[in-house]
Amino acid sequence: MARSAATPRVSNRLVRCFARASIQLDAGLADQFRPGLVFRSDEGADLVVGQVPRLAAALLEAAITQVILANNALTEFTRSLEARPSWIGYYTRGNSYLYWPAIFGRTKLGVADLEEALRLQKGEPKRPLHLRVYVALGDGYFKMDDMAKATATWKEGLAQFPDAEPLKQRLALQPDGVKALLATVYD
Repeated sequence: MARSAATPRVSNRLVRCFARASIQLDAGLADQFRPGLVFRSDEGADLVVGQVPRLAAALLEAAITQVILANNALTEFTRSLEARPSWIGYYTRGNSYLYWPAIFGRTKLGVADLEEALRLQKGEPKRPLHLRVYVALGDGYFKMDDMAKATATWKEGLAQFPDAEPLKQRLALQPDGVKALLATVYD
């Protein structure tokens, strides 16, 4: 397959992830194949997802495009924070990391940013938006399988914002219920 300047660039980790995904695609659509897709890794190696069902290929293209756009957004958040660290910058980037699938290992980065946002907000007058850090940080801890820190964070937030339904909801649920809730929130 010929390479072109328009071949999307993806990280080597993405190449491995999407290679695994392409192997698992439903072969039940075998009569609807389309030509292969080419993605170039950071090291110049190509991932050729060849002869995959048309629908699966379209979904794979959309997923890779979404990952590329999300990575670009995170790069811009980082540039903004390098220029001027701020509560909103750390909250926004940290919260964004929580939406990434676990396979990418971004949750710990989100938690670090949200911890910094929490540190910054404790030095400011309390604002209604500060509730969001408690919710997201607790969610991040939960996604990292640290139920104790998640619960402690949600309780700390509830002490600051006693009417906060998102915190009450999470604290009222058992772990399986929290997992189901977060699957809908971060899907």
